[in-house]
Formats: sequence, C-alpha cells, structure tokens
Amino acid sequence: MTFERLSALTKLVREYECHKMPDENVVILISFDQLSELRAMCLKSMIFTQENKEYFMGCEVEMVHEHDYVAVAYARDEKCYKKQEVKNE
Repeated sequence: MTFERLSALTKLVREYECHKMPDENVVILISFDQLSELRAMCLKSMIFTQENKEYFMGCEVEMVHEHDYVAVAYARDEKCYKKQEVKNE
C-alpha cells in the first residue's frame, strides 16, 4: 500500500464518519494482501482487534476476496452500501 493510498483511505474514512447517520457504521472492505500492508504501515493505536474484530481508525475491517482491493462503505443491518473504492495510484 502506497502512502498516497493510505492517505486517501484515512481521508475517505473521515469523510464517511462525518456524514453517517446515527444507525450506520463505517466499514473498511479490504483484501488480505492490502490488510497486511496496512498493518505494517500503521501505528498500533490506528489498527487494533477487539472481540475478534479488527478495526482501523475505529471502523470495522471486513476481508474481501478480491485482490488489491480497499474500499469504504456504510453498513446497516449487516449490509454494506455506498461503497467507494480507494484506487492504487
């Protein structure tokens, strides 16, 4: 994961957090390879595990099967919507 992609991810997370409704959660959808790189780049305070769920900047991280994929979405009732992919530039 490049620094630019990490910066874009954090910016998008902040934007989604600012505009979410009270019954929504912000989730990060990420492939295993990108999650490994994210863990390597971040401080332990930015990415942590709680109750067997992983979080980045307070948002739940969900693994996806695609390769080289990072996206942010809203979640409600265990369904994700308004996904926005963070492209690798």
